[in-house]
Amino acid sequence: MKKLLTTAIAVAMILSLAVISFAADYKAGYASELPVIDGEIDAIWENADKIETLFSGDEWDPELCASGYAKILWTETNVYMLAVVKDETLPTFDDGARNGVDMWMSELDTMTDNYDSDAGDWIYCLSSTGTEVHYTGNDLVYSASLTAIKLTDDGYVMEITLPWMSKQEMSEGHVIGFTFAINDDADLDGERDTYCFSAINREDYSFWTKTLSLGHVELVKTVGEAEAPAEEPEIPADEPTVEPDVPTVEEPSNPSTTDFTAIYALLAAVSVAGIFATKRK
Repeated sequence: MKKLLTTAIAVAMILSLAVISFAADYKAGYASELPVIDGEIDAIWENADKIETLFSGDEWDPELCASGYAKILWTETNVYMLAVVKDETLPTFDDGARNGVDMWMSELDTMTDNYDSDAGDWIYCLSSTGTEVHYTGNDLVYSASLTAIKLTDDGYVMEITLPWMSKQEMSEGHVIGFTFAINDDADLDGERDTYCFSAINREDYSFWTKTLSLGHVELVKTVGEAEAPAEEPEIPADEPTVEPDVPTVEEPSNPSTTDFTAIYALLAAVSVAGIFATKRK
């Protein structure tokens, strides 16, 4: 009996740690209205977290070097990606994406040491002048995609859409592996000077060689909290007008993350207490 109890305790603790470890870093909202792929930032892009460039493996100053953010929207069949880049030193032609964006993706979050284990493991590399650069993973993304780039006063906006390459219909609560990177040839000599990236595994920066190092983005219906409409109260004619309180309705927790985490964390705590009690006897 003690052996069975010990095994159950160990399993609960392991599951608790696993769920906590792989919590998503960002959220991608559902594209209830499809964005037009034209380099303009449609209102629907508000339904996605900003995945900002916060790290670099090279000398990088966010005030002087290229920086920016990405966003992801999704439907059951397509993924939509937005990149907003600040870069005031852009070339007129760039065949190597030395000024450009890398979108590293693992649609099924395979977490392997390569980009070859699934059709949904790929990189989409696009320069600021529209040149595609093939690196690793599924090259079919380039023939299946639709892209648009628009120059701004201090950089460019890039939009990309393509079907999910894994051929799995996506649904709410699914977690994908994703890292967004920006390359910068600041002096326009044809060589990349700096790069920056986001949503990475803090203990392993090798996201360009393995999906294990990618960040995690959860597919949700709505990013953030939604407010329920308030009903107009009946106000007596002689009473002063009082603004009604607007109740806040929170999105239900995803049972694959929050609910299980709480349960397993409780089991882990009870398990530890049981172990100490056993030792005291």
